[in-house]
Amino acid sequence: MSKSLLVVAMSVLLVLGVASVVAGSSSASVSAVGGGSPGTEAPAAGGLRAGNTRTRQEVADIITTVGSTLPDWFDSVPLEYPDTLNLHWEQIVKDKWAPDHNLGAYMLTRIIERPRKWRHGIKLLHHCLEVNRNNPSALQQTRENLANRYLFLFQDYARAGYWNAQAGNSDPVLLAKCCWRLGSKDLAVEVLSTVGVDRRFYAKALRLWGEMGEYKKVLPMADRIARAGQADLAYLLAGDAARVTGRYQEALGYYQLGAALELPGRMDPINVERAQASAQAVAAFAGQDLSAVPDGTHTGESNDGFKGPIEVEVTVKDGRIESVVVSRHRENWYGASIEYVPARIVEEQGVVGVDAVTHATVTSRAIINATMMALGDAAEQP
Repeated sequence: MSKSLLVVAMSVLLVLGVASVVAGSSSASVSAVGGGSPGTEAPAAGGLRAGNTRTRQEVADIITTVGSTLPDWFDSVPLEYPDTLNLHWEQIVKDKWAPDHNLGAYMLTRIIERPRKWRHGIKLLHHCLEVNRNNPSALQQTRENLANRYLFLFQDYARAGYWNAQAGNSDPVLLAKCCWRLGSKDLAVEVLSTVGVDRRFYAKALRLWGEMGEYKKVLPMADRIARAGQADLAYLLAGDAARVTGRYQEALGYYQLGAALELPGRMDPINVERAQASAQAVAAFAGQDLSAVPDGTHTGESNDGFKGPIEVEVTVKDGRIESVVVSRHRENWYGASIEYVPARIVEEQGVVGVDAVTHATVTSRAIINATMMALGDAAEQP
């Protein structure tokens, strides 16, 4: 982390009022932000693109007050884990996945792949805070995992932001997204501006700049990625940024460039396939007016999911999207995307402004593409 990043990150921590490292938190009857106490909900969809719906201090207060509490369901969830599981993040079984022994493997296989166990995973991580109180390395890894799991599984921006701050702002893009979704684009911009050219966060930062509507910032960043030998990723991210800001022709152009790439060096054929699927979806939809889509439930499919094709059913009535439902998929690490992305499409009445779920961007993109296919194909019917 550069000196300037450290300085700005520390200033953000001070704004948030998070100075001490705590191992546990008091319980409160507050569920994940977006479905919790009055005043803590994520802003309405139009407010996200408009900019700031809360002050910097209001968002900081939400992160420090709501974020430091336990979810209202916490006490009702039993603490369950195998007796063989090492809770210190030590890989005690070498060269094997061993989810009953290695905590990282356990979280991925036994928790993330099983939605009914997501709350149990949060319970276990809070238990790990206590177990590792005197183990700085394990405590840091636990805090980072709490931040990521609260965001990835529950879109709980307050608690994700809080635990990221407790981890010393270990992921500035995560913190920026939390600030933005809680209603302060100004604070999100300040945090995201600290990333610079840090390779660990560069692609994620590019994606978030696009989602926040800062398209002019995206193209120079994509160009830097392309010049580093990853044109496949650059075109895909640039296409995503153009699509999320409603620039369909530009999105189509970038996706088509990505789809036509030959694959020398560091480029990944999977990104080329994803660009092909995205180009097909944008070409089918191309910003179609919903008034051209007949009433009814329309099915669309995109083949660029993380594990295979994703199918959605889009119900339209009187020129409005009534619902979007993921009707078929084989995803295993999808987090909140299966419910969150369809809900955002309904909120936005289209795909412009619909942001991806962090750590589930591939699944999120495939849901968006399948939706565009459904709407585009339905509009073409006689």
